[in-house]
Amino acid sequence: MTRGEPIPVSTPAKSRRKGPRLEVLGQLHGQLVAMEMPLLVRNLGAGGFGVESSVPFTPGTAHTFRFTTASGVAVVVTAQTRHCHALTLEDGTMRYRAGLSFVLEPGSVTVRLIEVLLDAAVADLPRRQPGSAGPRRGLLD
Repeated sequence: MTRGEPIPVSTPAKSRRKGPRLEVLGQLHGQLVAMEMPLLVRNLGAGGFGVESSVPFTPGTAHTFRFTTASGVAVVVTAQTRHCHALTLEDGTMRYRAGLSFVLEPGSVTVRLIEVLLDAAVADLPRRQPGSAGPRRGLLD
């Protein structure tokens, strides 16, 4: 990409998710493997995940990601960018929110890796005490 060239981001669209997402903000660490770049993982589901990063993701491109849970469970998976939206923070910093879907190849162990990741992420979430407002747990409430 050259200086002054438009940033390739998609426009917001109706959600086409195949299932619910678990809010894992701060509970799951993500990394874009090729650039060894940390990502803020916002949510995770059986079909994909949402991240926030300092670089845009071009819709339609596939990338390799490493996820590590708070308990140390780590998996590496491939996902395809579905959408990416630019954000300007109050301090003028550009950030990008992207939605990605897991790439499931025939005969691969990807489905099992996603199950392991989801199980570990759920186990790492703080538990709500009965009657307390507690932390949000997304689809587990």
